[in-house]
Amino acid sequence: MFYDNPGALTLPTALQARCKFALNTPKPNDSLKQYALSLDKADAPAEEMDLGRQFAQTVILTCQ
Repeated sequence: MFYDNPGALTLPTALQARCKFALNTPKPNDSLKQYALSLDKADAPAEEMDLGRQFAQTVILTCQ
């Protein structure tokens, strides 16, 4: 799933008064993109590389 616009995300009404969120979209560099494209379905990148996290959007939810 990918969100083009942070406005596509909403909080439940009960949380809107005390919570906020930030949508973070990573910007992987060209060499990382090329590496990911070069992998075959059977290939697995080194575990410490966390390849999926390099491309995944994250939401940071802060409530007070």
